[in-house]
Amino acid sequence: MIPKVYLSNSGHGTIGANNLFALPMTMIQPEQMLPIEPILPDICQQLSQYNQLLLQAPPGAGKTTRVPLALLESIASNHWLGDKKILLLEPRRLAASNAAKRMAQSLKQSVGETIGLSMRFEHLVSKNTRIEVVTEAILTRRLQNDPELSDIGLVIFDEVHERHLQTDLGLALTLECQQALREDLRIMLMSATLDNRAFSSVMPQAQVVTSQGKSWPVDIIYPTLNQRGQVFWFDQFVNAMRLALTENTAADGEKAGDVLAFLPGSGDIKRAERILAEASWAEGLAVLPLYGDLGWNAQQQVLQPDPQGRRKLILSTPIAESSLTIDGVSIVIDSGLCRRPVFDPASGMSKLTTQTIAKDSAEQRTGRAGRQMPGVCYRIYGESRFLAMAQVTTPEIEDADLSSLVLELACWGSTAEQIQWPSQPPAAALQQACDLLQQLQLIKVSAAQQQQITVLGKTAAKLPVHPRLAAMLINSSRQYRNVAADLAAILGERDPLFSKRNATGNYAGSGRDTDLDKRLIALQRFRQQQPTGADKNTLKRIDRSAKQILKLLKNVGYSNDQLNIAELLATAWPDRVAKLRANSHNRYQLANGRGAELELSDSLCDQPWLVIAEMDAGTARAGKQDGRIYRALAIGQTQLEQLFADKIESCDQAQWDETAQRAVGQKVRKLGAIILQHKKSRLTAEAAANIQLEQIQKKGLSVLPWDKPSLQLVNRVQLLNRFSLLDADFSQQALLASAEDWLLSGLMNCTGANDWKKIDLYQSLLSILSWPEQQLLEQQAPQKFAIPSGRNASLEYRDDGEVLLSVKMQEMFGAATGPAVAQRRQPVTLSLLSPAGRPLQMTRDLAGFWAGSYAEVRKEMRGRYPKHRWPEDPANEKASVSSIKRK
Repeated sequence: MIPKVYLSNSGHGTIGANNLFALPMTMIQPEQMLPIEPILPDICQQLSQYNQLLLQAPPGAGKTTRVPLALLESIASNHWLGDKKILLLEPRRLAASNAAKRMAQSLKQSVGETIGLSMRFEHLVSKNTRIEVVTEAILTRRLQNDPELSDIGLVIFDEVHERHLQTDLGLALTLECQQALREDLRIMLMSATLDNRAFSSVMPQAQVVTSQGKSWPVDIIYPTLNQRGQVFWFDQFVNAMRLALTENTAADGEKAGDVLAFLPGSGDIKRAERILAEASWAEGLAVLPLYGDLGWNAQQQVLQPDPQGRRKLILSTPIAESSLTIDGVSIVIDSGLCRRPVFDPASGMSKLTTQTIAKDSAEQRTGRAGRQMPGVCYRIYGESRFLAMAQVTTPEIEDADLSSLVLELACWGSTAEQIQWPSQPPAAALQQACDLLQQLQLIKVSAAQQQQITVLGKTAAKLPVHPRLAAMLINSSRQYRNVAADLAAILGERDPLFSKRNATGNYAGSGRDTDLDKRLIALQRFRQQQPTGADKNTLKRIDRSAKQILKLLKNVGYSNDQLNIAELLATAWPDRVAKLRANSHNRYQLANGRGAELELSDSLCDQPWLVIAEMDAGTARAGKQDGRIYRALAIGQTQLEQLFADKIESCDQAQWDETAQRAVGQKVRKLGAIILQHKKSRLTAEAAANIQLEQIQKKGLSVLPWDKPSLQLVNRVQLLNRFSLLDADFSQQALLASAEDWLLSGLMNCTGANDWKKIDLYQSLLSILSWPEQQLLEQQAPQKFAIPSGRNASLEYRDDGEVLLSVKMQEMFGAATGPAVAQRRQPVTLSLLSPAGRPLQMTRDLAGFWAGSYAEVRKEMRGRYPKHRWPEDPANEKASVSSIKRK
């Protein structure tokens, strides 16, 4: 007989005959019953029989806090769990902390007893811990240290619809653990909006349990707003806040519901705060921000009732979208937008972009209004835009920097191609990550093209920083270890100078200096309790992070290379070493070939060399190709040449002299794309031809010496191509793409633009065609046409596909029909001329012209040209070159 769990009003339970794991429980009163309650027995039953489960339950159902506890409450029947723990993964620190506290409170305990919590900077776990709430990266690190997860019986992935990179990685590795080492390990995925297609591909045998109930109904309102486009979304959002507050007032003796407003980022939140501070309709409100970089105490304040009993208006990023219960919220305002980084493999940089959310996020946000009472959700974007939204959120793995992921996989002993993913990572991003990790010497690629982690890579994988920063830390000497940790912490957090708001309400970052030395000085002044001119909360986080990094580096040996801080930064960003461009104060050439620029007021302007740690891609800034530099350090050329001696190469290089419009040669020493030294050298004909070809392909074929026969040849080929009589494509795009095949040989005797007139362009183009194709061209699109007078007249092939033949009218006498080309599928347009060579008639229908309007032409022309022939029946008249009557 299976022992049962009995709950008493005292809040304490006993577990049948076996109370080894007896736990204090809280009695759930009927009015407090959550929608998840009816299916809890089914969840317990499914996990007792199967090792994979997908749980879909609407927002507010109680899945985050009730499911783990229910499994623990029924531990007597859950023999599969034994003395192992339940691991609950939360996507964010605030969600993890809140979930742990709520579960601990329901047991009348503190976090660290039955309910544990593990995340960066916090580890509250004891020998009595049975449920451990962790952030996503903690699971990955635990798997690397213990691939069997030997003390874990169940791993719960909460809010998997958010598809964070670490979630997908953690799930992939946990599934490998289950399949190869721990068949008894249970895996459960939970979300309000599960993408079953994605997860079923990696968990095809998983059982599915769905909770249908909702706590309270939520009315969705689409306010009547202006239709001026997304650029005005913020004005619409402010109007929606005003409507929400004025339309939802408190009844007598009651407190009005609190408002949760979703904005894309912290900058938008601060802007909204300033507007609300001056709005009469927002008087008496407790306006509270909520975003990831907000101080911990300020975040916790949002979750508590207002001490003065005021109505709360919470301005939040998507951090409050799931896994958080904010008591008292009954109104949600949804901007329909989010901010997320998008990685560009071509530039190696991520750019923070504002994007439209997907329907699953919209539903999550709406659900926040109905967790404790009937609610209302204002969607400022309109119903038509909601219907047009993507069904599910784009997985982060599809547009993120994959360097950390590839390093973790190398440490695991696999490659991305060998892992089962809910969504496959892009090949370009994987290759970029692999190239970077090789450059940092964290992985190596074997002769069989297998990725292998290096000793440095194994150390780097244990550090909670980007692989670039990990490489910098590992390369630090005893003298610079502390400052390297400070720099890594600074670069891992929001810029403390950018976070500081000045007296006018603007942020110092709008014209902030990029020199990282100033951040290091601010951190030291903070530690000495001196004025910093920077944001104290950010500096506090940086200081805490630096100390943790130093603790983790305790067992990592020091480098023998006495690299200073700028040199250490260069080991992390070797591709972003930058040289000042000639005749510029603020524009730089990077080793990776890209360009970057400083504000002209920046203190680093005119520095000959920089190492750039942070910059943008530049494409969104008024069409500029150069990226904007945000954080950098100055460095000397001698330092760089010593540091990268093995990467500096000497070679002969061909380049284009724009002033002289010719190819020139030089012998260069270079670091990546940066020229360190150069002197003139002689070019080979092949090198000169290739550099000229690059310029022609860049500038277009119009720079070549086009004559009439060459243009006619292009139009003739295109005409036959249009009728599928020739496969050859002579379009500008196709000719540019294949220029190396037909143009390069003609450039062998040229050195610059002045020589291009020597190229026989007609013969170069004709060489594209085989001999049979040339014969076909002459037959079906001839250059000349034999007209009735006996003369071979030239045909004109136009680029619009028309073919024109200009002849005196008397030369076409005797012809019943007009000519045609391309197997007579393209009629020739006849331009019939007067004896003086002036156009009299344009026609494609010669027979129709003879039978029709020719009579009027004849009548007029007989008076003007009486000595010339104008017969009544031209179709049966003999043609001649001479149009004068014969006696």
